[in-house]
Formats: sequence, structure tokens, C-alpha cells
Amino acid sequence: MNCGWIPRGGFQAKPVETKDTFRELACERYGWRPEGFERRTFLHCVSVWQRPAAWLLWPWRERFFRADLALIERIGTMTSYNDVYQVAQDFADSRRQRGFFRDVLGVRPHGRRLLSMARDSLPGRLRREGGDGGGPAAL
Repeated sequence: MNCGWIPRGGFQAKPVETKDTFRELACERYGWRPEGFERRTFLHCVSVWQRPAAWLLWPWRERFFRADLALIERIGTMTSYNDVYQVAQDFADSRRQRGFFRDVLGVRPHGRRLLSMARDSLPGRLRREGGDGGGPAAL
């Protein structure tokens, strides 16, 4: 009967695999510093035409973009595209705060841009016929 052989140095444990988070992988992919992840992701997901307004409103982000930034912070800890997709879809369906900057000026992150970032950075892309179904149009 073979009980297994232990080398002289003792038992060698396999290294534990750590999954990188969306924050870590996106920062690495885009060359961002981790402490600027929320701001960079928010501005990356806002339409090019609304970025100057978003940049000007950034000092008041807690007032205007609180829910969006909380979502980005939450998604930053995820390790799978499928998880990001589900949370972004639930967030878009809930249609939280509405207001002048979001509705009239269109200063809001777009879900498709966020999902594109996640698809490019994370493993585990959601599989469907014809792509990922487009995902939420705007968060």
C-alpha cells in the first residue's frame, strides 16, 4: 500500500490561486493607479461629449453620482464578467435617482461601456447567441 511520499523538506502545499479583481485588472490594462479607479472608470464610461461636464461636476460627485460610484466600487471587487453583468443589469433595471444632469445633459456612465471594460479585463464572459445581448444601455 502506497501512503504517499513526503520529501525531506516536509509537505509542499500547492500555492493558493488568487483571482484578480476587476479593479486590479482594469488598472493594469489601462495603466491607471488603483486609487483613481472609480474616477477613471466613471469618466471612461461617460459619453465623450459629456466628459467635460462630468469632469466639471466631479467635485460634487457625492451629490450627483453617488449611486453610480457605489456601483463602480462594488463592481471593482468582482472577479468574473458574469457577476459584473448581473449587477449592472440589476442596477439599470432599478432606475434609481433621476435628475437634470442625468436626464437632460446625459452625464451618466453607460452600462455598455462598463461591460466592455469588464469583458476586456475579466474572465468568464457571459455566453449567449449573438454576443452578450447588449447589456444595460445606461446605468
